[in-house]
Amino acid sequence: MKKRIIFFIIIFAVLIVFLAKQFGNFSSDFSKGIKEGKGTESIRIQNLSPHNTIASPLIIKGVARGSWFFEATFPVKLVAEDGTLLASGIAKADGDWKTDAFIPFHSQLIFTSIGHTGGIITFERGNNFGNEKNRGFNIPVSFYYP
Repeated sequence: MKKRIIFFIIIFAVLIVFLAKQFGNFSSDFSKGIKEGKGTESIRIQNLSPHNTIASPLIIKGVARGSWFFEATFPVKLVAEDGTLLASGIAKADGDWKTDAFIPFHSQLIFTSIGHTGGIITFERGNNFGNEKNRGFNIPVSFYYP
């Protein structure tokens, strides 16, 4: 009986580590190319700053260079402080994205943040080809409860 309990504890621990690496590990290889702040030399968020308080639905507006997009879009995620994925969406270009100039974009995230105090919005470069050092960036946020 003791061996069976130990076996299940080990399996459970391995499962927890696997899930943490898959869904909530901000120190993974991917995040090595992600910066924190309001923007980078390729993308700027206009209506959010680090540590703003947000609520659902969240409308995000900004500008990004055309090279940031892939087929006029790029992914946006909201992850709680414990690694729980609260929302994922797509930012869409509001103009011709086939340029090196800054193009306006918008996105909307709908989420439920009950039980969480804060998280990170991750903007991932849609076109990562050949640019491992500029893959995206994070904006840390807090959640508003009315």
